[in-house]
Amino acid sequence: MHDRVAKRFASSSEGSVFRAKEESNQATHALDVHLGQQLRIRRVHSNLPQAELGQKVGLRYQQVQKYESCKNRISASMLYEIDSGLNVPVGCFFDGLPQPGLGLLSRPRQMSVSLICHLAE
Repeated sequence: MHDRVAKRFASSSEGSVFRAKEESNQATHALDVHLGQQLRIRRVHSNLPQAELGQKVGLRYQQVQKYESCKNRISASMLYEIDSGLNVPVGCFFDGLPQPGLGLLSRPRQMSVSLICHLAE
């Protein structure tokens, strides 16, 4: 099962991040990309479809999809609501970030794909 999840995650998220950059004049910040990836990883790990998570936090599945693909930024209050819906601590979305002041976030995408594969097992 984890191969199917990894392929779907890699194909859907990789293209969507680049589309978000192309469609707007502003580049997507690496932190927003990380939060979107973490949201998808935590949601898949919890075996929740986007629609079910959306219901828990008062959103439509399309908005959850936009958060995961970085088309829309996640506000602090919505991040708190999502954490409650997923039953995870707020800090888990920031796991794996470099220390502040060390430069831009440059975590390879393959690490995220590997993590989602591990969690899907």
